[in-house]
Parts: sequence; structure tokens; C-alpha cells
Amino acid sequence: MIGECGMRGGYMELTNFHADTLSQVYKALSVSLCSNLAGQFMTSLMVQPPRPGDASFPLFNEEQTGIFESLKRRATKLVAAFNRMEGVTSNACAGAMYVFPQIRIPRRYEVYCCC
Repeated sequence: MIGECGMRGGYMELTNFHADTLSQVYKALSVSLCSNLAGQFMTSLMVQPPRPGDASFPLFNEEQTGIFESLKRRATKLVAAFNRMEGVTSNACAGAMYVFPQIRIPRRYEVYCCC
């Protein structure tokens, strides 16, 4: 849900790895673990968003719902546009803003190779 331009932050959780492997991964990653304060703050908000009962929850929920509804409307329009095109079909989006249209090229444009 978080997609603020210019903000960088992240985390990684490793489970079911051998302790020696974890040690090596953490050592390799620690070289670049200097995220700025804003990045750390954004990551904290991402993994611990406001919850019902928190003072900021109503506004957070309203904004989040608005963003998701907007993405849903745009994805639906995109799929509909693809499906109106000749030789193009697309399934509805399922969770992300990605669609994968199928493009059917007329036989007269197919290239045949006799190798």
C-alpha cells in the first residue's frame, strides 16, 4: 500500500535457515544498512499501520479505501479497453495493477520458417 515517491525503506525476515547461512546473509546485508530516518519511519508505518481505535485510524482508513477504489476503477477501465480492441483479450485484474492481455495476430501476419 505504501508507495511514496522518494522514500526508501525495507525489511527482510528469514525463517527456517541454518544459523550459519543467516550469519552470512546478515553480514552481507549490513554493508548497506544505512537507511535514513525517514526511510526507517516509513517502514515502521508500513508494518504497523493505524488500527481501529487509534486516533488516526478513520483518516487512514478513508485514504486507504480511496486509493484502493481508485486503483480498482482504473484497472477495470484498462481491462475493458483491452477487451474492446480487435484481437486482444484480458482477464480482470486480481489484486495488483497488472493486466496480461492476450494478443491474437491474424494468420496473414504469421511468419513461417522452414529450417
